[in-house]
Amino acid sequence: QCNVIQIFARMFKTQKEDNWGLPMMNVLIKDMYSLALKADMVAVANGEMAGSKIDACADMLMTVFRVCASDSRTSIEYTKRWGLMPIINLLFKCYFKTNKLHLCKPLIIAIEA
Repeated sequence: QCNVIQIFARMFKTQKEDNWGLPMMNVLIKDMYSLALKADMVAVANGEMAGSKIDACADMLMTVFRVCASDSRTSIEYTKRWGLMPIINLLFKCYFKTNKLHLCKPLIIAIEA
């Protein structure tokens, strides 16, 4: 799933002044989060460290977040910034699950900008 997100982020970044991929992005990131939760539960059941899959998910979400946040020159109608809220919601969930609340501050700043 991480490879799919990386390929999508690279492709989405090259699409200047287009945000047609936002619905697809939403599905991909939600599926990735669900898989990370399930993989973390299995890892904990097998005696591994909790939160490692959620951390990897948060890293991938930040990759997509950067692509969407960097799209500041296009018109409001076609900007990728419309995709920030679902990403930030999932990042909040990841950070609360792993107790890394200090990482929420930059996200709040990005929302206010």
